[in-house]
Amino acid sequence: MIGLPVLFSPIYLIPFIFVPTINVCLGAILIGLKAMPPSIYPVPIGTPGPLIAFMGSGGNCVALFAGIVMFIIDVMIYIPFVKLDERIQIRLNERH
Repeated sequence: MIGLPVLFSPIYLIPFIFVPTINVCLGAILIGLKAMPPSIYPVPIGTPGPLIAFMGSGGNCVALFAGIVMFIIDVMIYIPFVKLDERIQIRLNERH
């Protein structure tokens, strides 16, 4: 979240809350269906998001695939909000 002003723009509050919730629900469903094992190994701080489940599960390929799919879903959820914010910023800049 380095490039997006999440704290200063209420537009980003909606995906900021729902994206992690969706990821947790999808992960819980996959673990509940025994499609992937739960993470049992510690993962270093700073590990990229899609690799956290893969490394934490001991190298499970389904966990890697799930992490990549969740990342793609996250980006797709954020895109409309980023476009909306860009339109608002353009309108504000036209006024000044």
